[in-house]
Amino acid sequence: MEKIAVDGPKTPIGFLSSLWKGVEFVNANPGVLFIPVIMDSFLWLGPHLSVQNLMKPFIDSLTYTTVTNAANATIIDALNLAAEKFNLFSVLAFLPFFPPSLMAGVAPDQNPFGNPVVVPVANGFLALLLFAGLFATSLLIGSGYWVWAGRATQSAPWKAADAFGRWVRTILVMVLLCGAFLILLLAFLIPGIILISLITMLIPGVGSVLLQLFYLLGGGFIFWVLLFIMFSMHGTVLYRDNILASVWNSINTSRWMYPISIWIPLLLILLNFLTASIWSLAPDGNWAGMVGIVGNAYTSSVVVVASMAYYMDKRRWIDEVRIFLQTRTAGKIPPGTA
Repeated sequence: MEKIAVDGPKTPIGFLSSLWKGVEFVNANPGVLFIPVIMDSFLWLGPHLSVQNLMKPFIDSLTYTTVTNAANATIIDALNLAAEKFNLFSVLAFLPFFPPSLMAGVAPDQNPFGNPVVVPVANGFLALLLFAGLFATSLLIGSGYWVWAGRATQSAPWKAADAFGRWVRTILVMVLLCGAFLILLLAFLIPGIILISLITMLIPGVGSVLLQLFYLLGGGFIFWVLLFIMFSMHGTVLYRDNILASVWNSINTSRWMYPISIWIPLLLILLNFLTASIWSLAPDGNWAGMVGIVGNAYTSSVVVVASMAYYMDKRRWIDEVRIFLQTRTAGKIPPGTA
């Protein structure tokens, strides 16, 4: 049989195709908006847990012990504002891969009912317990959101036991990823800061320059690492990968067609940031703010689901390439040839 030259596996979809698939999937499964809308409504209309009384002694000590200048005064003012605005309930949407939240970042001090009810937390141990409890709750809610978003990309329904198993596995992967990221951050920051402090003691003029360079390069390195493991959640939700398999498949998927494969997630992140900035312009003091909440839930969910569509098609392409190369190596006729 004569072999006819054909093209290899079909190239994976790009940014616009991924985004359009995200729109189609979310439109067909509007229930994926439920969790972010409910969470933002609670952060907007519900009570606020304030830690301002806990932060005040620390900020006051900085005020008395820090040399007074314009830069330090600006920092202290920013800390005072952050302590006044921070709502401990926003820990429910603490990290980017948890339910996409608009109100966690805005920290609204007005709602249609007037000023929100503020509950002060003055006990440090209680604040720590609340933080841990809210963070654990965010893992449960966030993993549920990701499973719901993953379900939106599938044509065949998931059985209840299957969905529950994906939810539990996603929680475990989230915990391990958070722990690994914290360890990486501490292992990188602590030695670097100690080294720069020693250099600053020996050569005072160089310390500030090195510190800025360290944060710039270190932040870039951590961001680069995150780009390679950012698909770990996708593998767990969509393919039920365990922690090692999900991380490996994320790295493997990102390195194929690198650096092109990195630009699409970056564009999706940028799009999410821009749309969230637009929705945050909705007024907090009346019910028009609900437009911002629903709009942000929609556009953010489109971005999340679009990233899943891109990841699925990228894994499809990698599998097809492997089969194509294996058949050529074995001397067989590749699929699609005659």
